[in-house]
Amino acid sequence: EDYITVKGIVRDQFDGENLVGGSIAAPMIEANSVEVVDYITAVSPTIETVEVGQEIDQQGYLVTLQKIELAENQTRVYVKVSNNTNDSISYFAHSTKLIVDNQQLEPEFNYESGLPEVQSDILADVESEGVITFPAIDQETTSLKFHSEGYSDNWELEIEPFVFDVEIK
Repeated sequence: EDYITVKGIVRDQFDGENLVGGSIAAPMIEANSVEVVDYITAVSPTIETVEVGQEIDQQGYLVTLQKIELAENQTRVYVKVSNNTNDSISYFAHSTKLIVDNQQLEPEFNYESGLPEVQSDILADVESEGVITFPAIDQETTSLKFHSEGYSDNWELEIEPFVFDVEIK
């Protein structure tokens, strides 16, 4: 289940039959090198990285928007959630939003990417980092908002949405 990059020369064509009797044709490549690569390199190369480094701390519930990567087919948001409270907290990655102009984008989950996910339930004095993917945004976008939510098991702590304003260029 790896992604690979093969460099070589197409030498011929293989013609054959699959297990159910269907005809197949595939290029025969004389490989000079084969390299295992990650999901981002193979499927969604980064066009631009926006280093953000913004933090919002609400009574020890800390959300850090680390960076945003723009690709041709997706937008990746890197988030770290730190629980510096005495109680468990929950982070709702599934309900995050990316707001570009007047458009609200929902997360797209791709479990085959191997990208780390922010855990939803985070114990006291624990942190979790992950990547939330969204549809691709226009490469000419100059600003956006990242909106996320969560709560604390301590009902006395009032946690407002974590909203980050980001300048792209």
